[in-house]
Amino acid sequence: MNIQGLQEENRKTWKEIQKLNVAFSSYTSRGGHYIEKTIMELYKEALEIHGIDPSKVKHGYIEDKLGVVSRGRKYEVDFYETNDHIYLFEIKNLADEGAIEQLETREKISVSLYNKPVKKSLVTNSTEKEIKGQAENSGIIVVAGIVVE
Repeated sequence: MNIQGLQEENRKTWKEIQKLNVAFSSYTSRGGHYIEKTIMELYKEALEIHGIDPSKVKHGYIEDKLGVVSRGRKYEVDFYETNDHIYLFEIKNLADEGAIEQLETREKISVSLYNKPVKKSLVTNSTEKEIKGQAENSGIIVVAGIVVE
């Protein structure tokens, strides 16, 4: 086999390894409420730098009463509320585009219900650099353990 053939084979192998990594990480991305609390505690100091007290974050539901997204649908949400703001959180082992979409959906509904400004945070063990950039460009505070190139 020539050098070009070896390079192509190597490229395909690395692509498969990357897919496997994403698949494995996705498998553990939704580990439940207790894992979410653990992740919040793990990144407590980083959250406090952004003025967030993880002990105040509550898990609950909001209902889209006005049909902003889907009338009557209930959404799980991690949040805390002050006199001035509502803080929304998406907590993941592996953050992907879906995490950004979930935060944006919950922001629209929260604004329609409570008429307060919303601050969004994505707290994750790992994410890709591109996803982190998209989130930050959308005004989301990202707290991540590992950012993969």
